[in-house]
Amino acid sequence: MSNGTLLRDLRFGARQLTRNRAFSLLAVLMIAIGIGANTIVFSTVDSWLLKPLPFRDPQQLAAIWESESKNPSLPSIFAPWRHFQEWERQSTSFDSLAGFFWRGYTLTGLGETDSVLGQMVTQDYFSTLGIEAIRGREFQPDDVNGSPVVVLGQAFLQRRFGGDPDVIGKTLTLNDRTYGIIGVAPSGTSLPSVAQPDHPEDLWILLTPDEPNPANKPYRDSPDQPIGVIGRLKPGVNVAQAQAELTSIKVRVDEVSPPIWKNYTPFVAGLQSDATRSVRPTLLVLSGAVIFVLLIACTNIAGLLLARVAERRKELAIRAALGAGRRALVLQLLTESFLISAIGTAAGLFLAYVGLRSFLALNPFEIPAFNDVAINSRVLLFTILLSFLTAALFGVIPAIQAGRLDVNELLKESSRGSQGARHQRTRKILVVVEVALSLVL
Repeated sequence: MSNGTLLRDLRFGARQLTRNRAFSLLAVLMIAIGIGANTIVFSTVDSWLLKPLPFRDPQQLAAIWESESKNPSLPSIFAPWRHFQEWERQSTSFDSLAGFFWRGYTLTGLGETDSVLGQMVTQDYFSTLGIEAIRGREFQPDDVNGSPVVVLGQAFLQRRFGGDPDVIGKTLTLNDRTYGIIGVAPSGTSLPSVAQPDHPEDLWILLTPDEPNPANKPYRDSPDQPIGVIGRLKPGVNVAQAQAELTSIKVRVDEVSPPIWKNYTPFVAGLQSDATRSVRPTLLVLSGAVIFVLLIACTNIAGLLLARVAERRKELAIRAALGAGRRALVLQLLTESFLISAIGTAAGLFLAYVGLRSFLALNPFEIPAFNDVAINSRVLLFTILLSFLTAALFGVIPAIQAGRLDVNELLKESSRGSQGARHQRTRKILVVVEVALSLVL
């Protein structure tokens, strides 16, 4: 098809759509809803399931839980402090292991008393994730035996210190204990937490054996205190090998541990798959649902286009009699279909932009994503490809039907019944397909 022919078909298609405004608005609306819903869901899927974690070499990061021995493939609880200490000391599968746990703190000494969310972390937490401080430094081995220290979150720095560039070296009083500020962590340092859905950490406290746990007891005196564990696997080591090693270490530790821990076994999973474990089934089901919505819309529009082809039989026959071949007629109808799809996609992107903001405000998964959920270049590419596929899905059947029209018969009045019957059969099939899709949805 030459550029001149394409432009002529586009102009003619635009006139046809303008002439049939009710049909055009209905078709565009159905496409917009289908495309918009798919764009919103794909934006979320892209953020949660497709993008790598915003950490260094994220494929090497693992989450470590303990699961009930009767359900070893289902992580259920954090490991106890005693297990973490022995894993950290004896394991050879990891370059580093880090522990963490959330704790609420009362901040005093900076004007009004405030409640902040802190995360107690071991010395290797930032290095395990591959995060570097944007000001000051991260925790170092020497800090474990020094005075209490803290790393601030970037948002907390802005909120309580007005972004003070000289904050390093100052102190904070948290739960009546003084901590020295040694660094500022970049945004995106927080791990998604089911326990704290809408409030990322304000600061990170170095967790030492003397640091009080949430029950206000030093960790050295609370070997059964739960602690979250993450690790960076060594190159060439997979999660199954790491899990087997941690299990053997745990068995030795449990010889002198309370009997309850013998009912649990270590569970190791990739950090990203673990973080998305609770939302993955929902996202996959939701993806399937919006695809079915789009398929139903395509079936609807295909039926409408078939009805229009039936109404335009005489017009198509006259064009054919004047020299337009079957290929030209098919391409004209396909051009009109792609024009509808393009307009519907533009409207769908607008709906997606508005809808995504509402979707995120509702926070249906109750936990923040690792990456920003947005309509980025990858989502736009997906939407464009989906637009072409959509146009092909609802446009190909009417175009094929138009290509099968018998010009000689159509120009005779007696031909009306046979040509209409063929269209009716196809439309009935489309109705059956639409009902089936709706029932599955």
